[in-house]
Amino acid sequence: MTVTGWIRTTERLPEPGTWVLGWFAYGDMSMEIVEFTDRHDDWRACWYRLWEHDDWVDAPPDFWMSLPAPPDREVSL
Repeated sequence: MTVTGWIRTTERLPEPGTWVLGWFAYGDMSMEIVEFTDRHDDWRACWYRLWEHDDWVDAPPDFWMSLPAPPDREVSL
């Protein structure tokens, strides 16, 4: 399911195995590409980040949104 706009994680979560853009209000208020997963029972282990850290997040994002669809065709650079 593709969702447009920001969604509070307290209202709805993405489908397990889905990569999304997460908004984290703690610390320096950052956005990261994260995966919501059901691989563990601990809430902390339900969000995995890919960016520089490549590990489980310290706290869940406050908001999330779907990533855009990839381009329809090859783009020459």
